[in-house]
Amino acid sequence: MRVIDGMAMAKLNVLHWHIVDDDSFPMESLSFPSLANYTAFSLLQTYLKEEIQSIVSYANTNAIRIIPEFDNPGHTRSLGLDPSFNSLVTCFNTHWPYSMPSGPKIQGGPPTGALDPSNSTTYSLISGIFQDLNFYFPDSYVHLGGDEVIFSCWSSVPSIVQFMQQNKIQTYQALMNYYINKARGVLSSVNSTKTALYWLNEATFYLQVKSTDILEYWGLSANISKLATLYPNNKIVIAPSDVYYMDCGMGNPYGGISWCDPYHSWWSIYLLEPTQYLSANQILGGEVPMWAELVNDWNIDGKIWPRAAGLAERYWSPNSKVNVPSLVTSLNSLIVAMNTQGIGASPITGHYCEINGSFCFT
Repeated sequence: MRVIDGMAMAKLNVLHWHIVDDDSFPMESLSFPSLANYTAFSLLQTYLKEEIQSIVSYANTNAIRIIPEFDNPGHTRSLGLDPSFNSLVTCFNTHWPYSMPSGPKIQGGPPTGALDPSNSTTYSLISGIFQDLNFYFPDSYVHLGGDEVIFSCWSSVPSIVQFMQQNKIQTYQALMNYYINKARGVLSSVNSTKTALYWLNEATFYLQVKSTDILEYWGLSANISKLATLYPNNKIVIAPSDVYYMDCGMGNPYGGISWCDPYHSWWSIYLLEPTQYLSANQILGGEVPMWAELVNDWNIDGKIWPRAAGLAERYWSPNSKVNVPSLVTSLNSLIVAMNTQGIGASPITGHYCEINGSFCFT
């Protein structure tokens, strides 16, 4: 709940909840009651029905929307931990080792997985999960992922290759578009009023989406402007990994460097002016993702705050001329307020400059 408290204080009004992934599917499913028994790390690390409803209610009380994400067809390896669905997850036992600099080769984990787009049972599975999300989350948006599908997971399965031949699907990009379109149809059958969001970066500029779909761009900031040409009719959520990703610069789970170094400060987040890349009409908003491989209850506050507030400052005052002393004073006041409320926001400068801001920042 502290994340929601911090968001309310910083005037951030949408929480994108990436609730499941390859590692774990920790959401109690009403459609498949035994699912989390297999797919969560443990019962204690499972979001139960009452807990999810409590979080959604608390966010609503604080004027914060929660948009859930079920990333699919990729990032679904955890679903295969349930014997009922194991056959639907390709690459279930495929590992992607990591080599430590000047150190040992690490097996790494978890393995990734991608749902089988040729199997009709896949769509029955996602229908049940969509029904769960529809029950838990009243928001009109739902994030369907569509991210980082490793095509060799599909090309190594003879039945998928045969399916492509029978249906005259020429490429794996086309197969991905087939899946996206079919999954969106499943969502519509569950709730036709829901709007779908999808991840997008340079590797997936081939995605064919409806004009009503919302695209969340996580590629390089230098390529944001390409979206105006490639997807002129779609609303965009800006989340460039080289500026907004808050896990960058903090290492990886194996003791190496993060894939998206360097560390992104509150200042670098604030400096990105979205209307330099896209028209204001196309920009739906911005997001600073906090990927949680190296996050726990004890360090999450300092990783998010006050950097995420840099985004709020920018998006609530687009194209404004930067008044650095005023900005620093505002963030310092927010840090004090958060600390007072038990939120462990980190300082943005030394104490000397906290009390002599107009001298340090001119």
